[in-house]
Amino acid sequence: MTQTTLGKTVGRSKPRSTWQAWPQKIRQRIAAWARRRHGEDREPVILHKRRVYILPTRAGITFAILCFVMLLGALNYDNSMGLALAFLLASCGLVAMHQCHRNLLDVVLRSAAVRPVFAGETAHFRVLFDNHESRARFQLQLRLNDATGTAADIAADTTATLELPLPTDTRGRLRVERFSVTTSQPLGLFRAWSWIHLPLECIVYPRPAAPGLPAPPRESQAGSNTGHADGDEDFSGLRPMRPGDSPRRVAWKTAARGLEPMVKQFAGGAQAPLWLRWDSARGSDPEQRIAILCRWILDADRAGRSFGLDLPGHSVKPGAGVEHRHRCLRALALLPS
Repeated sequence: MTQTTLGKTVGRSKPRSTWQAWPQKIRQRIAAWARRRHGEDREPVILHKRRVYILPTRAGITFAILCFVMLLGALNYDNSMGLALAFLLASCGLVAMHQCHRNLLDVVLRSAAVRPVFAGETAHFRVLFDNHESRARFQLQLRLNDATGTAADIAADTTATLELPLPTDTRGRLRVERFSVTTSQPLGLFRAWSWIHLPLECIVYPRPAAPGLPAPPRESQAGSNTGHADGDEDFSGLRPMRPGDSPRRVAWKTAARGLEPMVKQFAGGAQAPLWLRWDSARGSDPEQRIAILCRWILDADRAGRSFGLDLPGHSVKPGAGVEHRHRCLRALALLPS
């Protein structure tokens, strides 16, 4: 199992020079100071004024230099119109700074969640924000290191969900220790942000093997191998629905008439559930075995079969349905390497 932690430094190679090292050290010191100042966050998180920081962007620095040059030129040539223009532009910059800080002030982080993904896919961390003010918030986005989410607006007295996409490479836990919500509106002269120290975790399922693998052997109730019989040859009737039943076997026509949900039963030779065993997956290394088991889980769930998972030191009882599939995939994802 691989555990990836983002939002804090877990290790880095030795820098090649002092000039390359000092920006990273400054960022680390600032991040550590912010964590000591704010502590561990809990939902909901209100972005009050002590949490919101603001600095000029490159465009803002250029704009400030331009205003200063215009002011010097107007003073040198005693040009009143130049002085008026310089002060007008500087006033617009100050108003933009105030509005940028106000654009993020008092926004409420209501909740954060992420769905499991397979290795190689992108994990989308979704954060719900509330805007209780009578003014809209413009172009808010989530950021973590070099990863940036899509900017979104939050209308007055409404909620909006911001997403932070993060790529995944290996199975295991993808943990986010810290992220930020930022904005540079209006004009883009300043950037306001607030750090959120809210630990988030995404379970990354293993990458499944290619489709078309031979199905695992199915065992009878006595444990003998019965080949690939699936027990679905003949329809034998209906029975009341029980927790764990596959949605594929629900008699939806009966449920549509307002009656008790019923499940279709089939008669066949093999009544025992399908066991997906570690020893049955033949691979050159443990990760290849895990990929094969992952493919078997997806195929069995797609076929609506009841199956169990037998792993070294851990097993999942037979069952069916979406929750059972996630339970088995989670067991594979967290299996020690």
